[in-house]
Order: sequence, then C-alpha cells, then structure tokens
Amino acid sequence: MLLLLSAFRYWSNMSEEAAFLNQERIVQSNVTALAEVFEHDLRKIGYLKGSKLDPHDPIIRTPTDSTHLTFLADLNDDGTIDTVSYFLGPLGEVPWSPQHPFRVLYRQVKSANPYCTSQPVGSHLGLSHLHFGYYKLNGDTAAVLGDIKIIEVTLKVENPYAYASSDQRAVAFWQQKRLVGRNLRR
Repeated sequence: MLLLLSAFRYWSNMSEEAAFLNQERIVQSNVTALAEVFEHDLRKIGYLKGSKLDPHDPIIRTPTDSTHLTFLADLNDDGTIDTVSYFLGPLGEVPWSPQHPFRVLYRQVKSANPYCTSQPVGSHLGLSHLHFGYYKLNGDTAAVLGDIKIIEVTLKVENPYAYASSDQRAVAFWQQKRLVGRNLRR
C-alpha cells in the first residue's frame, strides 16, 4: 500500500511540474512574439520612402507617455506615410483576470494606402506591464518630441492562470533600450 501511495505522489509531482513548464513555455513564446513585433516596427521609425515630410516635423507623435507610442514610418515600403500607434486598453477589459492587471495591447496603422486597415488590432498575450521610455542620444530622458532618439520598451508577460496548487504564475520580462530607427537620428 505504501508503495502504491509513493508511486501516486511521484506521478502527481511529475504532472504538476510538466504543467508549470508548459505554462512557462507559453509565456516565453508570447513575450517573444510581442518583442518581434516591436523590433520590426520600431526599426522602421522615420523610414519615409520618397516622402515630402518637413524635415523639422517630429517623427515621434506621442507626448512622452509611458504607455502610448505613435510614430511615422513607411512600414510596407509603398511610398505612403503610415502613422503607427501602440496603446493599452483599459483595466478590466480582460474580464476573467480580476486579481492581476492584464491589459490588451493595441496596434493601429493609419495609412493613405486603401489596403491598410485603420482599425486598432488588439492582442492579449498575458501582458501585465508595458512601459515606453524616451531618451536623447546621450542617454538623458527626452522631454521634447524632437529630442527623442532612443526608445526603451519594457514588457512583462504573465500566464493569466495560476497553477491550481499555489498562486504560482509563469512570468517573463523583456526590455530593449536600443530600439532606434536609422532615420530617427536625422
């Protein structure tokens, strides 16, 4: 009987560990997906192929807000200026997460190209924290839009489901300080 109980306990522990490792893998893939989207879009900040934009007009269009970013770029290399925005939805938008501040991240692209949508597209991948930092080329905090040359993005992604036997959650952080479009330095 004791041997049977020991075997049951062993399989129970193995099952719990496998479930938690699977949660960690999902969280890691979610943070990687978000990071790839940010890296792709922010790399293109200021790339305005054949644009007639005034060179003194700021490329970053957001007041220095830590949870909102709007910038100009030609994302699909078609010669039209796209206005790209990232912003968070309100707290409580994810209804089944009352104890944790999960938010929906929205990405909106406004373009003169008729094939581009201007509706915000939201994704909920367990994002619980997003912060944009804006810096000058020397690393000081930028307070004026025209001074922004470096953008820091910090993400925190959590699994919205705590494992049943504890309040333990899989969590992943990502921070990138050198997200600078080549054309942002102009």
